[in-house]
Amino acid sequence: MDAYGLADRDLIVVVDSSYFNRTVVSALPHRTELIGRTRKDARLCRPIEARDGKRVYGQPLPTPMQMGQDQELPWTAQTFTFGCSRYPFRFKEISPVLWPNGTKSRPLRLVVTGPVGHGHGPQRGYRHYGHLLATNLERNIHELIQSYLYRWEIEVLHRTLKDGIGIGQTQCLASSPKVFAAIAAFYALLSLVCRPLHGDQRSEVHPRLTKWQANLSQWQAAKRRREGRPVPIYRPTIQDTITLLRSDLNLHWENGILRCS
Repeated sequence: MDAYGLADRDLIVVVDSSYFNRTVVSALPHRTELIGRTRKDARLCRPIEARDGKRVYGQPLPTPMQMGQDQELPWTAQTFTFGCSRYPFRFKEISPVLWPNGTKSRPLRLVVTGPVGHGHGPQRGYRHYGHLLATNLERNIHELIQSYLYRWEIEVLHRTLKDGIGIGQTQCLASSPKVFAAIAAFYALLSLVCRPLHGDQRSEVHPRLTKWQANLSQWQAAKRRREGRPVPIYRPTIQDTITLLRSDLNLHWENGILRCS
């Protein structure tokens, strides 16, 4: 970054829980911050207020899960961008904390996000709490949480690539990483071509939604209008893109075999 004229900017590295450890934290370059998930039962403590010899650990803290369920710790609500919409999130912040089993005496920042509701009617439920640790104690908390939400969209893309076009599955007798890289590159090119042709939003040119998908989108749109919020934007899925490609190439399924008309 310094070599490319970005010496005045900081780098926020967003990782999964397996990469938030002592080895990575101790080797962070200058102007580099780390934020990642942590275990819900992680053992944390406060830094000692007055140094007494080599002792650095103070009073033990409840686990991140217990802090999320503690009603005495107030929630803070803010709106964040996820996908093509904006959603309200609740979170708690505890800083500074120490993680003796992970990062030793490095001061950290604990962020606990509240469960997010999903579904509607009798099927409505709530997802789990989120537990994040960050190395920067001064940055705006909104930037840290938003950075992690951007990273989670990459996880959604990974699931799409695995379920939609079979990344990670055997494609031939001797599959190799080059085969998977070629498939991912083809999907990227296909997406770039379809964007100027068919747009970023679902329209009449895309395949019709199933009945349950159409009912869900109508319910979400009606709810947003009642709340005075913008109607959600639906992007074409990977199956929509593949279906359009098959239609343009005059391909169709016949007895389980993809044939050209």
